[in-house]
Amino acid sequence: MNSFTNRESTTIPQQFALRSWVSLEPGLEENEWVLIDNRSGAICTCNDSAGVLLVALQNGTTCDQLADALTSRFDVSVIEARQDALLFIQQLSGTGFVYENF
Repeated sequence: MNSFTNRESTTIPQQFALRSWVSLEPGLEENEWVLIDNRSGAICTCNDSAGVLLVALQNGTTCDQLADALTSRFDVSVIEARQDALLFIQQLSGTGFVYENF
């Protein structure tokens, strides 16, 4: 018998954060944000909902916390907010802008 068989398993929520070479600045327009890749100099303007998620990611957060941030700011269901947060994380992960379980 394996010695790990009787141990309780606990699930640690995945945590995500922006990489140190990614910065976020307020845009020129109201509710606009600018995401900057400080390695390449590439910039991307973001809307207010992306800004809410990116601000949370600056300090590290879970997907559930991202969904909470969306529901507290916008008229969106918890299910929809969670789906949006997951998709956002997937898209940012594809760029290498976020890392997980820091």
